[in-house]
Amino acid sequence: MCSAFLWSGSPTQTHKAKVSWADVCYPKEEGGLGVRRLRDTSKVYALRLIWRLFTQSTSLWVCWIKHYLLRQNSFWDVRDDSQGSWMWRKLLKLRDLAYEF
Repeated sequence: MCSAFLWSGSPTQTHKAKVSWADVCYPKEEGGLGVRRLRDTSKVYALRLIWRLFTQSTSLWVCWIKHYLLRQNSFWDVRDDSQGSWMWRKLLKLRDLAYEF
């Protein structure tokens, strides 16, 4: 009921939105609500995990990744096959973007 009221102004009407999602995601200074887009936020957190591979060698996650998934290979050179979780495959797909940093 709360979400229906937020999007339509009525707790019983669920199919009508008063504001587009793109407008909601604008910063507050530009008239939006400052809600972050999930796709952008997910990409930022994935890039943060890649950053951890290179900066936090004492992390348990980093040690596990290096031992079981990288196996003496470089993150930049490892093949993108079905090994690892969906998140690992997503990290491998972001290599081109991460390489810029």
